[in-house]
Amino acid sequence: METLKLYEQFKELKKDIEEKALEQAAYYEKREDTKCRPLVVIKDDAEFEVWKNAIERFKELAKALCEGDPVRFKPNAKIFNPAPLLLDNVYRCEIRESDAISQRKIKKELMVKRMKNLLEAEKFKSHSSGDHSKIALIQEQLEQMENDDDEFYLVRAGGYKDIRLLIHYSEKYEEPEKYNLSYTGAFIRPQKGRENSVLSLPQESRMLNGRTPKLDWAGVKRIEHSIAQRGIVYSYNSYENMKRRATKK
Repeated sequence: METLKLYEQFKELKKDIEEKALEQAAYYEKREDTKCRPLVVIKDDAEFEVWKNAIERFKELAKALCEGDPVRFKPNAKIFNPAPLLLDNVYRCEIRESDAISQRKIKKELMVKRMKNLLEAEKFKSHSSGDHSKIALIQEQLEQMENDDDEFYLVRAGGYKDIRLLIHYSEKYEEPEKYNLSYTGAFIRPQKGRENSVLSLPQESRMLNGRTPKLDWAGVKRIEHSIAQRGIVYSYNSYENMKRRATKK
């Protein structure tokens, strides 16, 4: 029962930190219907103590849950990580935005199984609808999958954004400390007199962020399928061959 109470306290505190941070954020990520990943510039010492106490309590509750019920709560669990970031005496915070790509390797047999299930569902559906147009396409795609020489496929999806904070503690340039801006937020207290100039927003950045060209441009073979899935599916063998060619240049 004690663990349950602690967990409820933790969830309430985490939600409160995120909501209040978004209300006070000097910068945040804009999405279609919401905003997230707040960056708060702390205005004075009193506000610093408020955020400091809240973040310390966040960490205390997380530790108590992991120690009190180590089976259910792990220190590396997503709900605890990353903790809100608190930085003091910051001279300049540069914000870097870049498009991010996620990719994962999956077994071909899983895709084949899903395609077979889709084919059976489409056949069943066609009995009542009279529409057989998709069956031939799915059969052709399934046959191509079963006959290719891949054991794995690569699923690559975009639409994400990397947001990094480059933290400087003096006017003299030194290699900055680098952090990812997380959903639980970051809280920085600027050096005296830097309250209105501590942030360097993405559009003010002199650094251009580039990404590797799309795999299509590099000649990596796409796997055609009719499964409703986020991202593009590629041949893993073709992807590995592309990387080998690139290293030889």
